[in-house]
Amino acid sequence: MINILRLVPVIFLSAAMVGCSPNAGNSIAESEQNEPVKPVPISSNPTQAIVDKVINGYGGVAFAELETFTIKSDLRYGWLGQGQYADYTDLEPMRKLYHFDLKKGWGSEEAWGGGGSYAERIFTTDEGQYTVNFLNKTWELDEEADLYQHFGGEIRTLDVLLAYDLMKHRETAEMKGSMMFRGVRHDLVTYDMPGTSVDPEVWINSESGHISKMRRPIPDYAVISYVFGNHTSADGITYADDFELYFDDKLIEYAKSVKLNVGGVIDSIWQVNGAIQPKPETNTSEEMVVDHISGPVYYAGQGAGWGAFVDAGDYIIGIGAYGNISERFAAFQTSQDIKKPLRYLVATHHHSDHLEGVPQALELGAKIIAPEMARSNLEEAIDRPLGAKEFLFLTENTESFGPVKLYLISTGHAPEYLLPYVESERIIIDEDHYGAQIADRASWVSTNMMTLISEVQRLGLQPEYLINTHGRKVEKWSDIMSMAEQHIPGLCPTGREICRDLIK
Repeated sequence: MINILRLVPVIFLSAAMVGCSPNAGNSIAESEQNEPVKPVPISSNPTQAIVDKVINGYGGVAFAELETFTIKSDLRYGWLGQGQYADYTDLEPMRKLYHFDLKKGWGSEEAWGGGGSYAERIFTTDEGQYTVNFLNKTWELDEEADLYQHFGGEIRTLDVLLAYDLMKHRETAEMKGSMMFRGVRHDLVTYDMPGTSVDPEVWINSESGHISKMRRPIPDYAVISYVFGNHTSADGITYADDFELYFDDKLIEYAKSVKLNVGGVIDSIWQVNGAIQPKPETNTSEEMVVDHISGPVYYAGQGAGWGAFVDAGDYIIGIGAYGNISERFAAFQTSQDIKKPLRYLVATHHHSDHLEGVPQALELGAKIIAPEMARSNLEEAIDRPLGAKEFLFLTENTESFGPVKLYLISTGHAPEYLLPYVESERIIIDEDHYGAQIADRASWVSTNMMTLISEVQRLGLQPEYLINTHGRKVEKWSDIMSMAEQHIPGLCPTGREICRDLIK
């Protein structure tokens, strides 16, 4: 999945529609002013003078000497091509709580979202990057990761951090001219931001020194624009309370509110709570492998990209349209000495990351079976109109293809979802509802998985096993149901402060 920005196509608005936001000049309202700013001296070098203006715009000496602060953000956020519906992506509530120690170069981000299905904290210290999963109650450490591996994306969406990063790397700054934006002249400056090959183009208000906009043109992908406004001040430090993120001309994320406080960073922020355990070993492989699961069911993949192949006698049925299907199918044929053609590929739902293998499957001569809702995203995946003989869109509740039964159901993950079930082996093949990766026990059961369980029970299926296209493990259905009994419903299953007010 692309981490160029934390994407989310969503509401299709033009940039002009947001150009009339309040405080367009980016000056701080008089009522928000704190003590007078003690400015830093202005350099005689024109480019460095702009950087000094930014420093003074964000608090002067107080900003230059800033050590620790916290930020609370209430966002509306989604994923590009992976919303509830194919024609648009929902902007779902997302909350974030940041802690930064700028002098040490440490950062912490706790995030809540997905209606309670996402609860994670990532923090970076000199030891590396810690990832804490509050739902699975596990943590892991990446000793090779630095601050920018995760927080590069966060720096780009928080103007106060972007201003600090520009100050920190000011020796690489280059002047790129000027431009009018929201009726005010802006100086355009680029600099060498670590962790990315695409340097940001920062638009700096020539009057106030505030950052109003930042652009990153990603070659052969999109122009990513970050827009900041309604600058306010807390404890002498300026920050933008408004934020919008655009993918070309589409609004894909925005902040409902941002709140900064200087200080508030305690030592325990940089520690893992004792109730959280190290992440257990996982059943996965970074090398391409093929597993014979049972009877006609085989599983092939590597890393987080897997798919099933079911031997239907004269032909093969593929399940899961994740990318690299040609490589998976070749590995399956070679390892099992099976030369039968791939006749069908089941694309279970409309999300774009689960359609990346469709062009390769068509080259292999397969017909794509998908729910009707996937039609528009399939056209995008192959970049041409859909051929009538190449695609089969299921509208019936149940259809059989050899040993595979496909049930058209509706879950919390996708309103139209094809559930593959191999009745002879009592195996369900799942995409995205369940993360079967922990080697010695079942994983936490999400709200989305609970909706899948409900549909399985409604259909009267009696599965014994589940395999998931994001992991190698074969999970016992009985173990999943045991974890389902421990499921905590509601928007805040962790009970953490970030979402505690949502508990009814």
